[in-house]
Amino acid sequence: MKPLILIFLECFLFWCGFYLAFHVSQFLWISQKYFVMGSFCIFFFGVLNLIFLPILSIRLHFSIPYVLNKFISLCMGFVFYLLGCYLLNDLFLIIPIYSTFYFEHIIALNHAFLWGSILLSFYGIQKANQINVQIYHLNTAKKGINTTLLFISDMHIDSSGMTYERAQEIIKKINTYKPDFVIFGGDTIESHPDYFLNKHFDHLLSTIKSAYPPIVILGNHEYYGTAVSKNITAFQKAGCLVLRDGVFNIPKKKITFIGRDDRINKKRTPLSNLIQNSPSGLYQIVIEHDPKYIEESIKGKVDLYVAGHTHNGQIFPFNLLVKFVFKNAYGYQRFDQTDTIVSSGIGTWGPTLRIGTQAEIVVIYLSSIKDTQDT
Repeated sequence: MKPLILIFLECFLFWCGFYLAFHVSQFLWISQKYFVMGSFCIFFFGVLNLIFLPILSIRLHFSIPYVLNKFISLCMGFVFYLLGCYLLNDLFLIIPIYSTFYFEHIIALNHAFLWGSILLSFYGIQKANQINVQIYHLNTAKKGINTTLLFISDMHIDSSGMTYERAQEIIKKINTYKPDFVIFGGDTIESHPDYFLNKHFDHLLSTIKSAYPPIVILGNHEYYGTAVSKNITAFQKAGCLVLRDGVFNIPKKKITFIGRDDRINKKRTPLSNLIQNSPSGLYQIVIEHDPKYIEESIKGKVDLYVAGHTHNGQIFPFNLLVKFVFKNAYGYQRFDQTDTIVSSGIGTWGPTLRIGTQAEIVVIYLSSIKDTQDT
């Protein structure tokens, strides 16, 4: 992290610690000594989780144990939503009616803030562990298209959030759809492949039952930890086809896949060059991790664009804010001649929480309009 960002985060967390401890101490009538202690506990907890643990996990190939990650996620969710409650509360105190109501029911409302934040955090952990299936039916004017695609992004495989047992459930769910193609849309591995290989996730991926080898592209996390080549080797060991600015043509299915390298690679091949290298007449599918440059695919008039990365904000209210950052932050949208689908991902990053979003597998049924009409 850049020094200025670190300084800003530390100052913000320092303020959060005192702000929360002040409100809680006022409500519980805690002595000044414990107020100060509580402030510093929240501050150091935040510094540890938001700054040092992410750096350790990338630089030292360090992963937080699964149970500890759940506890930390619960605490982070509690602190985040309690902070939000008190910020909104203080904002509404300028309204006389609410101010009178608050001070008349101060004990009850503060209990509601505390227990509401705790329950919301427990709900977020439970929601993150669910496996949802999002299905899309797409039609095309191009002839001879009749295929099933299964798209998975953002597994973030490490010991913190994606256990081998959960990955087994995901693969089992994948195989029930008997897809022609399975596509991993980046951030499959958290940063370094040690955990992926030591826990035999490569063998697990090799049990995918699709008509063609699973297709993998790289996300920003595969670049973290300077282990790109090792991550690629790990995917290849699992029997996956890695498209790193590559084109995979399947004339029999009348489909071509264009897999883009992540935008973290400043020297990646321009999409226009990749489109030129794909045969005309085939149904073109661009796979990209980060949808920031979705406009390039729209201008290139590709048939289908799939991406991940956004997690759809992962927790409320970021699921609302992310819509202002990306042209398509989540779900299906059509722009001109291009169908676009952005997945919220199957895993999580940071806290193992999902509130207002879902962990999902995307199933896409492609078919030709003319073929459908003929039948």
